[in-house]
Amino acid sequence: MRLNDLITITYLFAIYKSIQFVIIYFVPCQFDTSSTLLLASYTVEKSQYINNFPFGWGRIVTEVLEKFVIWDNVYFSDLFVNEIKYEHQFVFCPLWWRIIKYVNPSRNFYSGLCTGVAISNLTHYFSCIVLYYLTLTTFKSSKFFNKEKLSSFALKSSCIYILSPAGVFLTASYSEAPCALLSYSALLLREISLNRSDFNVINSKLSIRTGAYTSIYVLSGTLVAIAYNIRANSLLLGIIYLYDLYTFYLRNDSLRDAILSTLAGSQLALSIVIASWYPYSIFCTGEGADREWCHYYIPSIFSYAQSHYWNIGFLSYWTPNNIPNFILPLPTIILTILGAKWFTSRYPFQNILPIILVNIILLIGGVFWWHTQILTRISTFLPLMYWYVASLDIVGSSHEDERIYSWTINYFIIWGLFQTALFGAFLPPA
Repeated sequence: MRLNDLITITYLFAIYKSIQFVIIYFVPCQFDTSSTLLLASYTVEKSQYINNFPFGWGRIVTEVLEKFVIWDNVYFSDLFVNEIKYEHQFVFCPLWWRIIKYVNPSRNFYSGLCTGVAISNLTHYFSCIVLYYLTLTTFKSSKFFNKEKLSSFALKSSCIYILSPAGVFLTASYSEAPCALLSYSALLLREISLNRSDFNVINSKLSIRTGAYTSIYVLSGTLVAIAYNIRANSLLLGIIYLYDLYTFYLRNDSLRDAILSTLAGSQLALSIVIASWYPYSIFCTGEGADREWCHYYIPSIFSYAQSHYWNIGFLSYWTPNNIPNFILPLPTIILTILGAKWFTSRYPFQNILPIILVNIILLIGGVFWWHTQILTRISTFLPLMYWYVASLDIVGSSHEDERIYSWTINYFIIWGLFQTALFGAFLPPA
């Protein structure tokens, strides 16, 4: 990475985050005070935490931290210091809150909140760096980018990711940022380990490099397995290893590479099995064996809790009162679709075909099964949208490309800051 590029990324990141924190602090009130009950039980710990800061900074810090304790963060923050009590809590990113608990040995509630916010912002920053290298590595064989354009493209992609419409969800102690870091790192390791020397747009001869690269490829699967325990939507990254298996075995007839792709992807499968078995062993043995989901053909507490507590299911969210929740993620949906079209027709680039497939399936799940508004924040673990927007400026040649790019950047900035204010006031979208 060029030093100037690193300075640019760091400078933009610091400015944007600072503005977000200022907005959070000055939001006048919260329109839903349900988190007050949780915060009221930690008044002693709040006083202890405030005393750690000089010159009255403790009250400012705690006020900002308290405004982050809303929506899903009410569950996260409680688990930062306490153990699981209810079955629906198993849905909330089991590895994420355990990491916070591990690196916060004092078990002070406010210290846990601060640790979560710090890790979220650090992982967002390092995600921008990894995305820079992922972009360079992925598009180095593209005929559409010369060396200078490729560096500009990588820098532009990283800067746009800083301004992601996920906004404050990459700043609060949510799991989106650490999930993105693991996802981008996994994609980078996979790309590094692949041999595309025989690549051309029409027909690709894909293989895994020999030597240490085999371990790098398998390690990419390890990161995906970890990411799944940070955020469940990382499950979709398994599609990439299925794509590799199809390419290696059925197209290239390479048993060695097929075994390696199976080994890499099976780590995710094992992670899913363990994540399902653990709550089953707690709730479905002894006196708890009469729980409804324990008798499912595939007894998954995750799918049961999502359906039972959050009404997630095919077209379950398609009700008139949810129309605004379909409008909110519409720009993300449109940009993702345009990005898929851009890299398959106008600037076809087969290297990212599996990433495009994952994006499309993510959109289908978000629109037809899940709470659709979350697409704006959970799509951050995939780089397609940021690549598309950056390429509009770097290789786009029409007035329409310039118009879409300008509109998108303005939307990212305005929405990101407006959404931060909404979040601080405990208003949708969640």
